[in-house]
Amino acid sequence: MAVIRPGKAAVGPRPSGPAQAHTPYSERVVGAANSRPAPLVLAAVLLGVEALAAIAFGAMALTQIRMSRASLGFGVALMMLGYGLLLVPVARGVLRGRRWSRGPAAATQLILLPIAWSFRSSPTTAVAVALAAIAIGIIVGLLHPRSTEVFVGPLPPKPTPQD
Repeated sequence: MAVIRPGKAAVGPRPSGPAQAHTPYSERVVGAANSRPAPLVLAAVLLGVEALAAIAFGAMALTQIRMSRASLGFGVALMMLGYGLLLVPVARGVLRGRRWSRGPAAATQLILLPIAWSFRSSPTTAVAVALAAIAIGIIVGLLHPRSTEVFVGPLPPKPTPQD
């Protein structure tokens, strides 16, 4: 039987048989918060920061709507709020090692890279660098081998050559 201590990973034998078959691999590998791989935590934190920034930008855009361009202003605000609110469960899923969250997280970052490239000119160079750094950090965190193991499970053992 496994012994769980506060702030420590489970000690003892891992469940096997039917109990292990019903427990997702991410929950077996990522039991305690301190056992999560650092690249996975980095990707989740950066996704959370990105979600909060999108929500903040959407809320700010709501306060800046002008009557002459009300539909455009409301559309931008609504899109940014929706993006931020949808990114929150994706960040949570990445932090918990849920397989479904990896695809949307990577896809949004691949969309964000060309957006960062479009901001590369003089007055917005810092924005471009920040967007690109966050997107690359998230992609690297998602595709790191330790993170991949949490998302898809361990690789099968390599066969030993039989003589």
